[in-house]
Amino acid sequence: MATKTVNLPISLASRKGVPALAKLSEANRVALTSHGRVVAVVDSPSRADDQARDITEAKRAVLEAAADLVAQRPPRHTLDELCERIGLDADRVRRRATEISTNAGSDSLPTAINRQG
Repeated sequence: MATKTVNLPISLASRKGVPALAKLSEANRVALTSHGRVVAVVDSPSRADDQARDITEAKRAVLEAAADLVAQRPPRHTLDELCERIGLDADRVRRRATEISTNAGSDSLPTAINRQG
């Protein structure tokens, strides 16, 4: 069941006092407004707890759905398989990766891979 939200100007809430605001929030969510803009919301503890529980359950459902998608993902390929698919020499790619990681701390930029061998 949807909770009714009551907009209440801060000036009126101030005149009525905190006890009246607490009483009103037992049955309704109260949106305190200033110049027509909502600046705060007062709600009952049970509704706040219910909403927090709903959000936690929704997060858990999203995580479980994501885990199911990952579990259904096709297996990953090895470097050798990928290189074979696109016509590269896997050993050459490994040597180049080692060269780049070795030179990572130097000021010189690594040279491009020469596809001719």
